[in-house]
Amino acid sequence: MTQQTVTLGPGESKLVSFEAVPHEPRTYQVSVNGLTGSFTATEPQPSQLLIDMRWDLYLVLWHIRHGTGNVYDDWSDYGWGTITYYQVEPLLKQAMIAEAIRLGIIKSASDCYFDDDGNMYHTDGRLIV
Repeated sequence: MTQQTVTLGPGESKLVSFEAVPHEPRTYQVSVNGLTGSFTATEPQPSQLLIDMRWDLYLVLWHIRHGTGNVYDDWSDYGWGTITYYQVEPLLKQAMIAEAIRLGIIKSASDCYFDDDGNMYHTDGRLIV
């Protein structure tokens, strides 16, 4: 618990702030000298970039399943140039993992897995994107 003592004279005021770093999504109760309040911490949400990469991965996997995985396509938006769908698949998965780590959704690559359609899951089975 964080504590701070502030002594004020009559008519004085002072701004006091505390930083709370929640470790799990839930509602936290706060009390300051008899005044109470609460805040709710939520799970980090996927960014639009992560959502877009998931859709691109779905399309890449579709091409691989339908025999066109060796077709070259332009992936300059990701900085990869013109490469095959087979080459793109692991790059997209690595980029998705890096984005999920940046967002705080996972801590490492071992915290997630992908299904055959490109959905990304926490190791406990919860859908990430």
